[in-house]
Amino acid sequence: MFHDGSFLLRRHKGERGFTLIETVLTMVILAVLLVIVFSAMRLGVRSWEKGETVMENAYVRMTVTSKLAREIGSAYPYTEYTEEGAAVLFSGGSKTLGFVTVSGTGLPGLPWGGAKWVYYSVRDGKLTAREKTVPCTGVERDEGGRLIELDSGVAAIAFEYLGGGGWESQWDASGQN
Repeated sequence: MFHDGSFLLRRHKGERGFTLIETVLTMVILAVLLVIVFSAMRLGVRSWEKGETVMENAYVRMTVTSKLAREIGSAYPYTEYTEEGAAVLFSGGSKTLGFVTVSGTGLPGLPWGGAKWVYYSVRDGKLTAREKTVPCTGVERDEGGRLIELDSGVAAIAFEYLGGGGWESQWDASGQN
C-alpha cells in the first residue's frame, strides 16, 4: 500500500497494470498535448496561406509595375497628321493614361515589336491595358485592339504629370513640343 497525500493507492503483490487514475491522467495529458500540437499546426497553416497571398499580391504588383515602367520608359512622341493638323498621340487623364510605346513586346501577328498605342484604365475594379498597332485610325478611342486585364483587385488609379507649374492631374499634349 502506498500513501500519496490524500489518496491511498493499493496494489496487490504480483499484479501488473495501471490504475484507473493513472490511465485517466495519461489520457488527459495526451489530449492536452494533441490540442497544443494541432493548434500550432493550424496556426502554421494559416500563416503559410497568408504568406502565399501576400507573395501572390506582391508578384502581381511587381509584374504590373514592371510592365508600366518598361512601356513608359519606351514612350515615343508619335505625331499623327490629320486634316486638322499634327498632334502628338498622348492622353493623360487623372484616371487614364494613353501613349505610344516602342517597347519590345509587340502585338500578336506582328513579326516585330513595332509601335503600339497603350491605354491604361480601371474597368469594373480591374486595371486594364488596351493595345493597338500604330498607325491606326481612331487610335485614341477606347475600343478595338487587344484588351488585357492586368490586376483584378484595383478599385481606382490616379496618374499625375509633371508640367512647368508642378504636378498636374491632366496633361494635354496638343500644346506641347
